[in-house]
Amino acid sequence: MKRFYIILALSAAVCTSAAQSNSVLQLKNRYAMHLEDKAAEYLWCPSVQVYSSMKNNEWNKDRRYNTTYDSMGNILTDVNEDLNWTPESTSPRYTSETYTYNGFGKRLTGLIQTGNDLDNLTDSRKFDFTYDEVVPTFTTSYSNYYFRDGDWVKDKSSYKVKVTRDSEGRVTQVLRSQWDAMGF
Repeated sequence: MKRFYIILALSAAVCTSAAQSNSVLQLKNRYAMHLEDKAAEYLWCPSVQVYSSMKNNEWNKDRRYNTTYDSMGNILTDVNEDLNWTPESTSPRYTSETYTYNGFGKRLTGLIQTGNDLDNLTDSRKFDFTYDEVVPTFTTSYSNYYFRDGDWVKDKSSYKVKVTRDSEGRVTQVLRSQWDAMGF
């Protein structure tokens, strides 16, 4: 009797494995076809999300995100609203983030705006990236700014990377510099 159950269990495992393998292959093919059609909307990019947390044994809606994407699935705009905001709140009701990308899908710029009126947001933070001309996915600089007293001020999280190559294009040195009040 034990032998019968073992054979039955092994048969079920083989059938399940074959079915899962077939499903995975179908999903991979479906995803590949989906990526080939650049004009199609991406299935896995939600345009609206609501984040909730548990309070007093009930789900409480905290934030709503409205997001747009480019044809590669990169976030172009992300506007979020504090659903618990009241006029007495000290934090802004809305935060809007806008991004640009290069041809490799790497983020070039970002602008963050905040405020209590969606049609009248103020600049809060911005940043930009540069990339290596030989390895276009390698970040060579990151500049982060915050808006204070009507001016953009560079933040100390900013950095730049200098890549030195020999005559054959091989990397001979990589120098990373942080930003401080005196510069890089």
